[in-house]
Amino acid sequence: MSLPKHKADYWEETYQKQQGHPWSGTRPEWWQPVIEKYQPFPKTVLDVGCGEGDKARWFAEQGYEVTGFDISQKGIETAQRHAQDLERPPTFIVGDMTKLSCLDLPQKQYGLILDVLASQFLPEDEEDRYLSSLATLLGQQALIVYKMLERKSENAPTIARDGLKREHMEDKLRPLFEIAEVRVESSANRKDTDIVTFFLQTKDRNRL
Repeated sequence: MSLPKHKADYWEETYQKQQGHPWSGTRPEWWQPVIEKYQPFPKTVLDVGCGEGDKARWFAEQGYEVTGFDISQKGIETAQRHAQDLERPPTFIVGDMTKLSCLDLPQKQYGLILDVLASQFLPEDEEDRYLSSLATLLGQQALIVYKMLERKSENAPTIARDGLKREHMEDKLRPLFEIAEVRVESSANRKDTDIVTFFLQTKDRNRL
């Protein structure tokens, strides 16, 4: 029986199988135009499901105050090790996104929140609680970048929760956030899969 993908045991086993080869995250050149388009926002970043800390490290190098958390102890240990050389390294925490409201985060609100293919594994009931908690962490003039995978056909394999659709997420996100933009890109690694990115802002902020 396979382990649930939103549980710690699954990710500890996954990182163990990697044998020290970190996953490649969204490339820095993808983030720079996003920052330029949606500035200004406070230079505090929360990286949800940060894994081995590639995104967190890049933002710290750009002068942001970064917090990253992940359910995997091994992932966090690797992230801390990779950031040891930085003058102001990110703060890394072992934490469960399903208990987001209980995490001892260094900031009460953040200017930029990254959920890059992290919460797409959650069961739907836990997804609702997570998104509600996430909304409380979004400051004024702030931005969430939320990425998910969507199958192009019903028969295509997926690592996300089975049946997760863009329309489903729009319905979940719209009551909580202003959806400023939605991008759909073909996955470079999975030809039958799209990467859907939502750019989310506080409800009382005008669209850019």
